Amino acid sequence: MSTVLGIDGGGSKTVAVVAVDGQIRGRGEAAGSSLRHASEDEVRVRLREACNAALAKAGASAKEVRYVFAGMAGTTSSRGAGVRTAAILRESFSCPVHVVGDQEIALDAAFRGAPGAVAVCGTGSIAFGRNAKGEQARSGGWGGLISDEGSGYWIGRQAIIAALQRNEAGEPPELLQWIMKSFNTDTPEKLIELCNFQPPPAFADLAPVVMQTADNGDALAASILEEAGRQLARLCANVVGRLWLNFERVNVAMIGGVFVHSALVRHAFGFALAADFPNATVSLSEVEPVEGAAFRAEQAVAQSAK
Repeated sequence: MSTVLGIDGGGSKTVAVVAVDGQIRGRGEAAGSSLRHASEDEVRVRLREACNAALAKAGASAKEVRYVFAGMAGTTSSRGAGVRTAAILRESFSCPVHVVGDQEIALDAAFRGAPGAVAVCGTGSIAFGRNAKGEQARSGGWGGLISDEGSGYWIGRQAIIAALQRNEAGEPPELLQWIMKSFNTDTPEKLIELCNFQPPPAFADLAPVVMQTADNGDALAASILEEAGRQLARLCANVVGRLWLNFERVNVAMIGGVFVHSALVRHAFGFALAADFPNATVSLSEVEPVEGAAFRAEQAVAQSAK
């Protein structure tokens, strides 16, 4: 019997699953465990919480786990984050531990080793792909201050900028009121002060507010989400253009909470990508990235048995 553990460590949420002989038997969750967003102590606690919950539900112990495979947000933009995360996991597991960027497990969740490209969009964003030759490419994912276009962080930050600009033009939008309510401020001046604190507030927390405001008919909120979709399409186009010729067919999966919860983002993404790559087939992935981590762990165990 082969027991493996897969982990998806994002900026907002951590998911761990235990798979036994290819079947997921246990699942656990905790707060985000990316070292780009949390301290080592916080990451240690959250990883243990998610892993222990998954093991308990599977009726398994840490000693039974033959391989741990983790996809962690921020490992491609934070030097040494993967090594540090692996060291934390080895405190709890004596088996081999492998840590990669979360874009890799998202790709394997969607395509199980087959060629394809993914646009991953949650707190942060990144595009990643692998063609039939095994060549890989990525775009974006450098962190919220200089990248993560179209992400929850980007949406929240852009919403504040757009709402404050409208307010200064003498046209205070409804969106500004919802933003101030979410951040527990009552004037634009207090919102500006809050946004300039170090560390800054959790801009990604505003993404659901923007989505709800857009659903209520607010044109400003809708325009921000549509632009998020176009920004994500640009990231994905960078990857597809490097790995596939224009006439080649390519499967593209949309993965992450922003895609799941916003039809406006999905539609803008698909329309913009099709303009550059009409042979791209775009779909919303129905699997969780953590399933890709479990798949990679199972592959590693199978390879070691040869």
